[in-house]
Amino acid sequence: MYIPTCLANAGLPHSAFGGGVWRRQAGDFQLLVIAGKDSRIPCGSYARLFFMWLVTQVILLKKQTIKTNDSLHSILKSLGLNTDGKTRRRFKDQAARFLSCSMSMFRLSAGATDAVHQICSAFDLQWNHRLPDNPSFFDSTFLISDAFFDHIMASAFPVKKEAVIAMRQSPFCLDIYPWLSHRMSYNRQDTRISFDSLENQFGSAFNRPADFKRSFRHHLQTVSAHYPEALTSFYPTGLILHPSPTAVPRMAPQ
Repeated sequence: MYIPTCLANAGLPHSAFGGGVWRRQAGDFQLLVIAGKDSRIPCGSYARLFFMWLVTQVILLKKQTIKTNDSLHSILKSLGLNTDGKTRRRFKDQAARFLSCSMSMFRLSAGATDAVHQICSAFDLQWNHRLPDNPSFFDSTFLISDAFFDHIMASAFPVKKEAVIAMRQSPFCLDIYPWLSHRMSYNRQDTRISFDSLENQFGSAFNRPADFKRSFRHHLQTVSAHYPEALTSFYPTGLILHPSPTAVPRMAPQ
């Protein structure tokens, strides 16, 4: 599976977010997500899983227009998800939110923001959550915008599908895992990252810094079980990244 650096550097909300604009900052990098006409920001595990599935199709096919007549049932099964009615409805809803939103990724030090880019110029979801086993008569079509296609092709990197599936119920783990692998791709010496910085990047539903710190430690432990090559330790006010291999060698296909 593949994920682009924009969502490895900064994540989406972990749960429902009551607003039409979402900002997240990681050091010098800032992610801005603007909801589509329904004013709903994609959130949670299903949004992340759908995005990884879509990006993987783009990378494997090397096409800007993705057409699939795969049944919703088969896609859910491939991601390790249940195929009950509630899951089908929620997954399709998060997919529609993601396809409708726009994103901007930029460096604060550059002094100017990049343009806000739609993820899809157009899409047609033919998945019928009432008939999940049936391939659609018409293909579901996703026309990836020029800017986002370029970003995917230039920055997407592989992660282990089995690790993603194992952590599929935790949006926090699905944020930490690709971030950790991406950071290890250029981490050449012990690097300290404060809990304050980590909370700016990952925290979205914590009332106190101590709550975030406790949750981050817990979820990092889960990620480490599926990515044991990543060497980390803690200092009193943050995390230390030690030079380590990426979760998947960058040239290896997934």
